[in-house]
Amino acid sequence: YNDMVKYYNDKYQCDYRFLKVVSSITTIKNINEGNISVNTRKVNKKGYIYRVCLDEKLSMNLLTIGVGKFNFVGGGKIAIKHKNES
Repeated sequence: YNDMVKYYNDKYQCDYRFLKVVSSITTIKNINEGNISVNTRKVNKKGYIYRVCLDEKLSMNLLTIGVGKFNFVGGGKIAIKHKNES
């Protein structure tokens, strides 16, 4: 996340905030679905799915465009839940 924020801030003169404290990372799942074709690109669809708990606010812009190296594919989806929800 912080790498992506740094990229956007540097390349597009944005002012997104870095995450400073992550309370926990749980439910880690490794995925590897191999190569997929998206228009003119081939992408190796692999990575991790996990739950991150934090007390900081995320920019709605980043929630709209997604988070992750391949967010152009719709990767890096974020589901927001209040910490009191299951």
